[in-house]
Amino acid sequence: MKQELSIHVPEELKQYILPDNKVTEIVYPVTQYPKKIKSVKLERTPIIEGTLLGIKGQYLLLDGDRVFNIRSHEGFISTFSQQEILQQGLLF
Repeated sequence: MKQELSIHVPEELKQYILPDNKVTEIVYPVTQYPKKIKSVKLERTPIIEGTLLGIKGQYLLLDGDRVFNIRSHEGFISTFSQQEILQQGLLF
């Protein structure tokens, strides 16, 4: 299927077609799921701080049962930072 569809890829992009068909599985561990979801939005809260407990699809799961939907903030320019803490190694 990949070979059949590769004829539709522009020449300048064909260099990015990988020769093997190895599938990479990415697993994002979740240390805790929210019990009752509280959605946070940058329009209401321009600075969001907390502990990242996991990633589920397009959602960042934060402490305090808060969920941040990445796709609903398309077009925003954001800065992310992290602090070194003991548990950080457990999540990433």
